[in-house]
Parts: sequence; structure tokens; C-alpha cells
Amino acid sequence: PAAGLASQLPFLLAITLVALLSGRGPAALVLTVGISVALWRLAEGSSQLPEPAAARVFILLGYAALGTLIIVVADAARRHAQESKRTRAEFDLAMAAANVGSWHYDYARRALTYSPNIGPMIGRPAGFVHASLDDWMSEVHPDDREALSRALQDASRGDSYEVSYRLRTSSGEWRWLLVRGRIQRGADGKLLLRADGVVMDITGARNAELDLLRSTEELRTILDLIPAGVAIAHDAAGNQITVSPRFARMLRIDDTVRNASYT
Repeated sequence: PAAGLASQLPFLLAITLVALLSGRGPAALVLTVGISVALWRLAEGSSQLPEPAAARVFILLGYAALGTLIIVVADAARRHAQESKRTRAEFDLAMAAANVGSWHYDYARRALTYSPNIGPMIGRPAGFVHASLDDWMSEVHPDDREALSRALQDASRGDSYEVSYRLRTSSGEWRWLLVRGRIQRGADGKLLLRADGVVMDITGARNAELDLLRSTEELRTILDLIPAGVAIAHDAAGNQITVSPRFARMLRIDDTVRNASYT
């Protein structure tokens, strides 16, 4: 009783917390309990509410209105947070299904942020994040660091960049990654604020490309060494034909032309 009107403040705090955690229904119950306590104290004569009765009714109505406003605002905040969390979860799920991760770099704090699926993409636990740009760069393949550094420098003078490179996993394996990023600047156009982008694991596609290139080079080597004219038709109609250098000389055509249509 000595607290007077301030004795209702814990109920307002409880209303806020319950509305944020559980929604309107439980918060309305707490509001009802607070009003009931105030009425009970009036009935037993221990209330500090001022006279006359009209003033007490006005204060109780104001308390009810304030509690209702708190419930509406806090519940709206709770719903917004839940929707944002659900949208983020769906986004992360879609990115993981596409084997694509998102990243963010804050230039002021020099802090990296990864989406949860980047860790498993590079042989790390979910939620893994490199401690710094230097830590990340130390795991880039030595043969790719110069091109990567050049791409980052070009991006610092422009707006966006795209680069592929190899990154070492925890097991020592090299994974090919394709990174696309965009830089946001301050109002003066010079101060670098943040960079956002996506990263994709292209190891399978890159290995297939290298295998195809290797097979093509092996075929060309064989064609160059065979002591006879060789022509390979790539379709039934013979519209695309690859010829060996010896066959090219026999036909008196340009030896540098390997894929063309001949009749």
C-alpha cells in the first residue's frame, strides 16, 4: 500500500513481457489481474487512489487503456519478429537447397558474417565464420590470391565484383567457390560502409570443365601424332568436323582451323 499508484507498475512490466513472449491472450489476463488487484484494494480500503470516486474510475480506465496499448504494440512487435524469423529461415533453406550462401562484411567493425550453410559448404561446421579477412585469405589457394586481391581492389573502386577461387577445407581439400559481391558506400561516394554478396560451390562444375579440357587436349595430342589424316564428324550430317593437322595439309586448308564445315 505504501507504494501507491507505483504498485501497479510491475503489472505493466508483466503485461509487456507476456505480450512479447506469448501474445495478446495471456497479456490480457495479466491486465485483468492488475485491475482486479486495484479493485480488491479499493474494496478493503488499502488503496492509495485519490478521492473522489470519479478520479479513481478515471485512473483505472487510464491504466486499462495503457495496458491495452502495451498489449497491442508488444504483440505486433512479437508477430513482426516471428515473421522476420520465419522469412529468414525460409530464405536460408532455399539458399541451402541451391547450395548458395550469403555473406556480409562491415568495414567499420571489420567483421564478417556468414549464412549458416557456408560452413558445411567449405567443410566446416554450420555457423562457421572466418575470424577476419586475413584469416579467410590465408586459406585461399596461393595460385589464386593475386587474382582475388586484384578483384577486391577493383571492387573497392567500383561497386561489384565476381571472382572464382579455391579455398582449403578443414580436411585440406580444395573447393572451388564463385563469389559475387556488391559494395555500399557513404554519401560522399568514397567511404566504404559494407559489402554483401553470395558464394556458390562450383567444385563439381569446375572439375568437369577441367576434365573436358584435359580430354580435349589429349584428343588433340593424339590427332597431332597419328601419321595419317583423321577427320571426326560430331553429328550425323557431318556439319561439324574436327580434322587433324595432317588431314588439313592434305586438304590444303588452314591448319589452325579445327572445327568447321567441310563438303
